[in-house]
Amino acid sequence: MTGYIRYLLMLRNKMNGVFGRSGRLEDRTERNRLRALSKKEIRIAKAKYRANQTAQLADPNIGVKRYWSIMKEIYGNKIKASIPTLIDDNVTYSTDTEIKILVILSP
Repeated sequence: MTGYIRYLLMLRNKMNGVFGRSGRLEDRTERNRLRALSKKEIRIAKAKYRANQTAQLADPNIGVKRYWSIMKEIYGNKIKASIPTLIDDNVTYSTDTEIKILVILSP
């Protein structure tokens, strides 16, 4: 959140209080204008943030830890925290111990 957005939110809240106390049409108009402006600025800031995150993900020099932390931020920590299954030349490598035992013991 930028300082400008904080400033807009402060003005919006202040104007909301003024309108709540006075009920005047001019205060309502000003409150609605500040609400629309703050919503617009928040949407712009979110879009910039998402664009920055995707640009960082596209960077080939990004570290593994930073990559996965950005992925968690994007998906809202709703994805599994486990390491995904690796597939190489149609051979599936799994971290599941039962599958490993079956693969080792199979003739």
